[in-house]
Amino acid sequence: MRAALVSLVALFLAAPALAQPEPTPVWRMDLSHLEADVALIQSCLVGGGRGDCAGVVQEACGRGVADEIATTTAHVRRCGWRGIAAWEDELARARTTLRGFLSNDEMEREASAQAAWEAFMLANVRFQVQRFEGGSLSPVLAGEVRVRMLAARTLEVQDLAAERAQD
Repeated sequence: MRAALVSLVALFLAAPALAQPEPTPVWRMDLSHLEADVALIQSCLVGGGRGDCAGVVQEACGRGVADEIATTTAHVRRCGWRGIAAWEDELARARTTLRGFLSNDEMEREASAQAAWEAFMLANVRFQVQRFEGGSLSPVLAGEVRVRMLAARTLEVQDLAAERAQD
């Protein structure tokens, strides 16, 4: 009985720690450019260069910055973070549009597919950066891979929504 009571008290004390919200990803800590970055992506996508839009945020981030700053891994990482945040938002927007055309059963399958894609994306990022593990290039490459994959997934979901809109 005493052991059960001790276990119950320990579980009660641990409960607040278990209920902690997820920490904010580093690419979501400074969103001061997010609105403009999303607008850049949308402008590129509407402009017909869909396949060339993945790096539009990073390119804009590097413009007007002195070369000695623009070429540092810290700056390139910050530009990558901006790209990740903007493409995540654009993907969320595309998924919302697609889900408007889906039945409840299809929405469950879409959510499952998205969760599987996210797991794949993270595994692929880890795989691609492993050769640079521990070096300053690793987080730069991780951001670049993540942006490219988010952009490709966004285009895929937008295409699915466009197909459904025609049905």
